[in-house]
Amino acid sequence: MQLVGQAIKHKVFGKGIVTGRDNNVLTVDFSAGEKRFLFPDSFSSFLSLQDGGLQNEIQALLQEKHAKQHAKQQEIAKEKARRDYLRSLKIVPNSQAVFNLKKEEIAKAFADWSVCTGYYLSGYSKGKPRTLDRLAPNSICVLTHCKNGMIEQDRRIIGAFMVPEDFLGSECEDGIIQAHEIYRMKLAPKDELLFWPYLQETPPTKAWGSVAFRYLSNITAAKILFDMKEAVRGTGEQEHAEQFYEHFCKINKLNLSF
Repeated sequence: MQLVGQAIKHKVFGKGIVTGRDNNVLTVDFSAGEKRFLFPDSFSSFLSLQDGGLQNEIQALLQEKHAKQHAKQQEIAKEKARRDYLRSLKIVPNSQAVFNLKKEEIAKAFADWSVCTGYYLSGYSKGKPRTLDRLAPNSICVLTHCKNGMIEQDRRIIGAFMVPEDFLGSECEDGIIQAHEIYRMKLAPKDELLFWPYLQETPPTKAWGSVAFRYLSNITAAKILFDMKEAVRGTGEQEHAEQFYEHFCKINKLNLSF
């Protein structure tokens, strides 16, 4: 936009001529002397061009700038609301989930970074997706698999992810849980962990059953994440795993020492 040489008017200094423009600073020569103004901000209240076409272009720039500022303010407000919500989140002691992935489900789970809660097998809700009422933004989904030919005691933890920060299990009607964009992790086969030792506080019978998921305590889930980060120590995944673990403990208000 060529503004140098254009006739301009100021509410106080009267008529003038634009003599220079350096990025967002406009220089104008008035009878009272040379003045500098922010561009295009000053056109919202003090300045106006004699050329109507250029004036309209500047108004369009102002509208675009104001729209960007408004969008940025909304993002800041949204982020503040998100942080306030997480700080006030009521923590339920057993609000974590562990999933049984069948062989044919593993590739899709890690490609889409999502899991299915399965379906009710009987009762009024038979055939409908199972709900996870306990899951909230503080929850993780631990992913496990028992390979064909292996005994149930050899079930392995193959990955884990946090749920999104706006997730509420009671509102998950389709039974699909998407992973958090950042806090998610897939273990290499050499780093996979045995699952059942983490449930030593439960009866010793190691049987999964027909359900797609079961609940875990927050402390048990934290121990799993701790061991996952230890398993990848010294690899390129170490820093990410440590951030994952620290985020989980912070959001669940846990101060642990394993």
